[in-house]
Amino acid sequence: MENILEFLGIALVVFSSFTIIKANLGFAPWVPTYRKDLARIFELFSYGQSKYFLDLGCGNGRVVIESLKYGYKARGVELSLPLYLYCLVLSLFKGDKDLKFYFGDLFKFNVREADLIYVYAVPAHLTQKFVQKIIAEAKSGSTLISYCFMLPGIHCEKVVRDDANHLPLYIYKF
Repeated sequence: MENILEFLGIALVVFSSFTIIKANLGFAPWVPTYRKDLARIFELFSYGQSKYFLDLGCGNGRVVIESLKYGYKARGVELSLPLYLYCLVLSLFKGDKDLKFYFGDLFKFNVREADLIYVYAVPAHLTQKFVQKIIAEAKSGSTLISYCFMLPGIHCEKVVRDDANHLPLYIYKF
């Protein structure tokens, strides 16, 4: 029994390391959204109880959980296993039926259900491939917010930057 537990522990460490490496090479390293900017993200959009919020690459789930305060059905997708597991633990403590986290690659996750899509990724990873995915899948009337960085080759509807102390929010309508 002890050997099995040791093997499972080693397997978990190896798999977690692999997912962290894949997540950082695949789309972006994890950098959390500043807490001071959380309210700004949601105060721009008042959808109500039946609308879906989706964070692509949700990291520690901070933005997803914040969306609950604004009446969203909150969803987050994360590729890094340790961060995903952290989000699962948070969701258990929250106990909210409108909060769900998914483990997986954002390029394989369908965004069609989302009314408000959020992404925080570095410019090197905001590629044409990502833009094409969003254009192909985003439903009519949905909005995408890109925190800090513009998406290439797509019209930005609005840039919100309250002052030099806040990072810009790039707003895209579909």
